[in-house]
Amino acid sequence: MSPSNTAAHPSTDVVPAKPSPPSPPSPTPPETTPSQRRLLDIAMELHNLMARQSVLQRKRTPNTEELADVEARITALRNAREDVVQVIEAESLLRGIANTKTSSPTTAAQDQREQTSPPSNPNGSLPARCAS
Repeated sequence: MSPSNTAAHPSTDVVPAKPSPPSPPSPTPPETTPSQRRLLDIAMELHNLMARQSVLQRKRTPNTEELADVEARITALRNAREDVVQVIEAESLLRGIANTKTSSPTTAAQDQREQTSPPSNPNGSLPARCAS
Protein backbone atom coordinates (compact mmCIF):
# COMPACT_ATOMS: atom_id res chain seq x y z
CA MET A 1 0.00 0.00 0.00
CA SER A 2 1.27 3.39 -0.93
CA PRO A 3 1.00 6.37 1.41
CA SER A 4 -1.68 7.92 -0.79
CA ASN A 5 -3.86 4.82 -0.43
CA THR A 6 -3.37 4.80 3.34
CA ALA A 7 -4.72 8.32 3.67
CA ALA A 8 -7.89 7.38 1.82
CA HIS A 9 -8.52 4.27 3.90
CA PRO A 10 -11.62 4.76 6.09
CA SER A 11 -10.00 3.44 9.27
CA THR A 12 -7.23 6.03 9.11
CA ASP A 13 -9.29 9.06 8.17
CA VAL A 14 -9.34 11.75 10.80
CA VAL A 15 -12.88 12.40 11.90
CA PRO A 16 -13.46 16.04 12.69
CA ALA A 17 -14.60 16.62 16.24
CA LYS A 18 -18.21 17.52 16.70
CA PRO A 19 -18.63 21.15 17.54
CA SER A 20 -19.44 21.59 21.20
CA PRO A 21 -23.00 22.59 21.89
CA PRO A 22 -23.43 26.23 22.78
CA SER A 23 -23.16 26.82 26.49
CA PRO A 24 -26.41 27.74 28.16
CA PRO A 25 -26.74 31.43 28.88
CA SER A 26 -25.54 32.34 32.32
CA PRO A 27 -28.33 33.21 34.70
CA THR A 28 -28.88 36.89 35.02
CA PRO A 29 -27.67 38.13 38.38
CA PRO A 30 -30.32 39.58 40.63
CA GLU A 31 -30.63 43.32 40.64
CA THR A 32 -28.14 45.03 42.91
CA THR A 33 -29.84 47.40 45.29
CA PRO A 34 -28.36 50.80 46.15
CA SER A 35 -27.67 49.47 49.65
CA GLN A 36 -25.72 46.54 48.26
CA ARG A 37 -23.70 48.88 46.03
CA ARG A 38 -23.00 51.10 49.05
CA LEU A 39 -21.82 48.06 51.02
CA LEU A 40 -19.45 47.15 48.21
CA ASP A 41 -18.12 50.72 48.10
CA ILE A 42 -17.56 50.66 51.86
CA ALA A 43 -15.76 47.31 51.64
CA MET A 44 -13.43 48.57 48.91
CA GLU A 45 -12.68 51.82 50.74
CA LEU A 46 -12.12 49.92 53.98
CA HIS A 47 -9.71 47.58 52.22
CA ASN A 48 -7.72 50.52 50.84
CA LEU A 49 -7.63 52.32 54.19
CA MET A 50 -6.48 49.21 56.03
CA ALA A 51 -3.68 48.77 53.49
CA ARG A 52 -2.72 52.43 54.00
CA GLN A 53 -2.80 51.93 57.77
CA SER A 54 -0.46 48.96 57.43
CA VAL A 55 1.99 50.98 55.34
CA LEU A 56 1.93 53.85 57.83
CA GLN A 57 2.50 51.54 60.78
CA ARG A 58 5.54 49.93 59.14
CA LYS A 59 7.34 53.24 58.61
CA ARG A 60 10.32 53.92 60.83
CA THR A 61 8.79 57.26 61.84
CA PRO A 62 5.07 57.01 61.15
CA ASN A 63 3.08 60.15 60.62
CA THR A 64 0.93 59.87 63.75
CA GLU A 65 -1.51 62.52 62.56
CA GLU A 66 -2.17 60.73 59.27
CA LEU A 67 -2.32 57.36 61.04
CA ALA A 68 -4.90 58.70 63.51
CA ASP A 69 -6.94 60.09 60.60
CA VAL A 70 -6.86 56.74 58.77
CA GLU A 71 -7.84 54.86 61.94
CA ALA A 72 -10.74 57.25 62.56
CA ARG A 73 -11.96 56.77 58.98
CA ILE A 74 -11.68 52.98 59.37
CA THR A 75 -13.81 53.12 62.53
CA ALA A 76 -16.39 55.32 60.81
CA LEU A 77 -16.55 52.98 57.82
CA ARG A 78 -16.97 49.93 60.04
CA ASN A 79 -19.91 51.64 61.75
CA ALA A 80 -21.38 52.62 58.39
CA ARG A 81 -20.94 49.04 57.18
CA GLU A 82 -22.95 47.73 60.14
CA ASP A 83 -25.72 50.24 59.41
CA VAL A 84 -25.85 49.26 55.74
CA VAL A 85 -25.93 45.55 56.62
CA GLN A 86 -28.95 46.20 58.84
CA VAL A 87 -30.66 48.11 56.02
CA ILE A 88 -29.99 45.25 53.59
CA GLU A 89 -31.40 42.72 56.06
CA ALA A 90 -34.51 44.85 56.54
CA GLU A 91 -34.95 45.24 52.78
CA SER A 92 -34.61 41.49 52.36
CA LEU A 93 -37.26 40.85 55.01
CA LEU A 94 -39.59 43.35 53.38
CA ARG A 95 -39.10 41.73 49.96
CA GLY A 96 -39.85 38.35 51.52
CA ILE A 97 -43.04 39.67 53.08
CA ALA A 98 -44.08 41.34 49.83
CA ASN A 99 -43.40 38.15 47.87
CA THR A 100 -45.42 36.10 50.36
CA LYS A 101 -48.37 38.47 50.29
CA THR A 102 -48.47 38.64 46.49
CA SER A 103 -47.71 34.97 45.82
CA SER A 104 -51.31 33.74 45.57
CA PRO A 105 -54.81 34.75 46.61
CA THR A 106 -55.28 31.44 48.45
CA THR A 107 -52.35 32.28 50.69
CA ALA A 108 -53.98 35.55 51.68
CA ALA A 109 -57.29 33.78 52.37
CA GLN A 110 -55.49 31.13 54.40
CA ASP A 111 -53.69 33.82 56.38
CA GLN A 112 -57.05 35.46 57.10
CA ARG A 113 -58.54 32.14 58.32
CA GLU A 114 -55.55 31.52 60.56
CA GLN A 115 -55.94 34.95 62.12
CA THR A 116 -59.66 34.47 62.83
CA SER A 117 -59.55 30.84 64.00
CA PRO A 118 -59.92 30.34 67.76
CA PRO A 119 -56.77 29.50 69.66
CA SER A 120 -56.18 25.80 70.13
CA ASN A 121 -56.58 24.32 73.57
CA PRO A 122 -53.26 22.82 74.69
CA ASN A 123 -54.80 19.96 76.74
CA GLY A 124 -56.95 18.81 73.82
CA SER A 125 -60.36 19.27 75.47
CA LEU A 126 -63.12 21.31 73.93
CA PRO A 127 -63.51 24.93 74.99
CA ALA A 128 -65.99 25.45 77.82
CA ARG A 129 -68.65 26.93 75.54
CA CYS A 130 -68.61 23.77 73.35
CA ALA A 131 -68.51 21.21 76.17
CA SER A 132 -72.21 21.39 77.00
